Amino acid sequence: MVETFLPAMRGLVAHELAKKGFSQSKISKLLGVTQPAVNQYLAKSQNFYAQKVSALGISEPESGRYAGLLGEDLITNQIAAVHTLYTVWRQLLLEGKLFDPNRTLQGQTLCDVWMSMMVPGKTGDERMSIIEEIRRAVRIIEDSTAFPNMMPEVSVNLVMSTKSPKGETDVAAMPGRIVNVKGRARGLLAPEFGVSHHMARVLLVLHSKFPSIRASMNLRYDDAVAKVLKKNQIEYLMTDSTNREGSDPVLQSIQRLLAKIKKQPRAIVDEGGPGIEPITYIFGESALEVVKSAVGISQLYSLERPN
Repeated sequence: MVETFLPAMRGLVAHELAKKGFSQSKISKLLGVTQPAVNQYLAKSQNFYAQKVSALGISEPESGRYAGLLGEDLITNQIAAVHTLYTVWRQLLLEGKLFDPNRTLQGQTLCDVWMSMMVPGKTGDERMSIIEEIRRAVRIIEDSTAFPNMMPEVSVNLVMSTKSPKGETDVAAMPGRIVNVKGRARGLLAPEFGVSHHMARVLLVLHSKFPSIRASMNLRYDDAVAKVLKKNQIEYLMTDSTNREGSDPVLQSIQRLLAKIKKQPRAIVDEGGPGIEPITYIFGESALEVVKSAVGISQLYSLERPN
């Protein structure tokens, strides 16, 4: 990992950030390396690093998606970038890439050792069924031509909790989110528990107020979305966007709203503010229920939005 994968990914991410107009000095701070190191990364072509990663069994389109995702996370949230890198690394290992699967350690192949570490028996049927449901739900939106129209700039995540969640580690989500790739929604990585922060916290506060809610998704919000919700009698409530203090002002606005209500709405809208994109949060009892609702809304939205 240290000798090949990380340097190659740094090179790819450095090129991604340079394309976005970041200076070598800024890139060095984001990557945690020196400015001369960035200069060396950029002195070699992007294709040079893609070929290095390709030698590990990772296709060039895959490495390009991973580099773009890591670059985006480094710009907005470096902690999220660390989680994304770990998730990419973990998934590649589970796919049998990055090492020789026939190499042994104390009589076991490294592949078997890794699988025993990362897929323990205690995972449980409930968690496995949630992971599988999210996979199925994501395939539905990947097949939808209308859904990308409802995707916000911050991308989409789909989260689902266990029946009695205690915290973020009991909420499964799509690491790296669901992104728009050439006009289609794509989940870049497999769903996992404990990889979402904001959306997991939103779901947890919704579940604490209305225990039947176990899944949620974030969609865009604009005037056309408002028309769709009203025309189709989809009951929603709006947060108070006047108080935007704290580490997660949107979550705190949702908490204040929930404290005032008794009847469960079908959606909550946050109108955003300076640096905060307007978002529609939809929720339900399962990931499939939420996704089917989201696809239905997106189809109606396609008819309402301005051309």
